[in-house]
This record gives sequence, C-alpha cells and structure tokens, in this order.
Amino acid sequence: MMWSRYALILTVLSILVGYSFCTPYWLYAQKSVANKSPLQNATSVLSLDVLLEPIPFSVKANDSSAKFKVSFLKPGTSTLQEHVDFNLRIYDNNSRVFQATNSTGQPEVPLHVTEGEMTVPMLNYKFNQSGQYRIEIPIYGILFNPIRPEIANFTLNVLD
Repeated sequence: MMWSRYALILTVLSILVGYSFCTPYWLYAQKSVANKSPLQNATSVLSLDVLLEPIPFSVKANDSSAKFKVSFLKPGTSTLQEHVDFNLRIYDNNSRVFQATNSTGQPEVPLHVTEGEMTVPMLNYKFNQSGQYRIEIPIYGILFNPIRPEIANFTLNVLD
C-alpha cells in the first residue's frame, strides 16, 4: 500500500516536470501591445510604431555624449520597418533647439534608415538645463514611397 502511494506521487511529479519542459516558451513570453514603454509611440496616422532609446538612458544636462537610437516598427509588432525617411527634432518650451538634419549640411533632406533603426548623434548640441523636452520624429517616406508627414511625439526628462 505504501509503495503504491510513492508510485502515485512519483508518477504525478514526473508528469508535472515533463509538462514544464514541454510547455512552449512563447506562452510565458507574450507581451501586450498596450504595455508600451514611455519611449514608444505610434505615428499620428498609425502607419508605424517608433521606439526612441536615449543613450545613455538617463540623459543629463550639460552632457554632450547623448545619442538617440530610433527604431521603426511595423504597427503592433516588434518587426523592424526598412527604408524610412525621417527627422529628429527636440523642443524646449515649444522652441526648436535641435534638428538632426541640420548636422548633414542639407537640413531639408530627411535622414534615411535602411535596416529599420539608426543611432542619431547629438552633434553640436547638449541639453543646457534639466527639465522636460519634447522630441518629435516626423516620417516622410516608407519603402521609398513619399507619404504625408506623420509625427511620433515623445517627452524626455533631462536630469541634473
């Protein structure tokens, strides 16, 4: 009688252990699209999701090493969208203080990302003071097709 209890317990344990190894990983790894990070936003017409990653993540005032990694995602997915024409603009109190295309010598020509993401250096600019800044990323074209400009907006908190 005692052996049958042990056999039953061992059988149940082996089934549970075997099940845990057979359960697909993706059941545990699903992410909700609704839980977007504060630096991920859709464009104004929802053609793309834009992920903005400051490098370093905590941007500090008077630090001239800040960069931004900009990733363009197909809506509602984590798949990179190739061939996007865009710009990156920073505003302080509704006054434009930085525009990425000004660093190229051709401020009216958008930047072009081929693989879906690009790191944009903050050439000749540093955040002068702490506080909130608005970052605007206008999109001008997708897959070599011009579009009516769509904008993704972000708020960045710059620390002391």
